[in-house]
Amino acid sequence: MEQPSSPGRSPVDYRKCIEEALKFILESHINQTLELDLGLSKDLCSFLLTHNVPLTAGSSDTESQYPFYKRLASVFHESVTSTASCGAFSNIASLNEDDDLKKREDWGKLVLKEGSEMIEV
Repeated sequence: MEQPSSPGRSPVDYRKCIEEALKFILESHINQTLELDLGLSKDLCSFLLTHNVPLTAGSSDTESQYPFYKRLASVFHESVTSTASCGAFSNIASLNEDDDLKKREDWGKLVLKEGSEMIEV
């Protein structure tokens, strides 16, 4: 999902943009300045902003940890970019039930659409 950069401009770091947007949304929800209901508790939003997760499995060093929301943003970015690069789950192995396949395709389309719109912003 790399975008060509404009002449004289650095390319946009979408991962960082998603991370900052998520941080802003969580902080705004806690401060009650967000104009929509996330359906999340303030405690959960605070947890995501303040609790650290290790960068690597088994790591306990505080320098190798970062806030949970950054990991969440990273996973969201990976989901959006992988979905965009391979289409809406076009490479999923065939499933026994058509309903499961339909649900997966619908989910893939939703992630692609909403994620792409978020990146465009």
